[in-house]
Amino acid sequence: MPEVKSRPILYSTPMVQAYLASKKCETRRTRGLELINLFPNDWVLDREYPIEGTFYLRNDKRSIVRLIKCPWGKIGDELYGRETWATANKYDHLKPSEIDREAMRIYRKNDPLLRFGYGGKWRPSIHMPKEFSRIHQPITGLKCQRLWDMRERDAVAEGFTSLTEYGKYWNVLSSQKYPWSGNFWVFCLQYPKYEEYEAVKV
Repeated sequence: MPEVKSRPILYSTPMVQAYLASKKCETRRTRGLELINLFPNDWVLDREYPIEGTFYLRNDKRSIVRLIKCPWGKIGDELYGRETWATANKYDHLKPSEIDREAMRIYRKNDPLLRFGYGGKWRPSIHMPKEFSRIHQPITGLKCQRLWDMRERDAVAEGFTSLTEYGKYWNVLSSQKYPWSGNFWVFCLQYPKYEEYEAVKV
């Protein structure tokens, strides 16, 4: 049996809400494709091996082929989501790595007011320890594609009502470096909806 690896992935609060409501089962990311996205129109997908998490992209202008590995792994690996979080205020002076792993966790998605009772400061998602994550997503599908390869059904799988809505939200997060109009390359990671994953656990 191949080793299953677990890797962190950041989620904004709206995307956490969509996932926990079982409206989201895909996410698209540009990380790992920075070199390709310098000139995205020059590349085409040559070969793909999603079970291994590897893709070959070809640039005919320069007569080169590049092997690209998905930084989130391969089919069968697991993502654990990081989101904005807090603990009791008695831990505010500690680094995340120093906080008791049994400490109470507060998540911005559904506990924004609880924090003002006895919760401490909000902490950015990037600093969330793995043990504090409540989102665990086994990778069931993996693609390397252009943004404009998306269809309406893909936008719905991302947690949106339409491709137009998704494109607008993409620009909210990524317009400075990777605007929707640039049709950049992305990794599409697919995983079960929250209710499906929870049902399997039971």
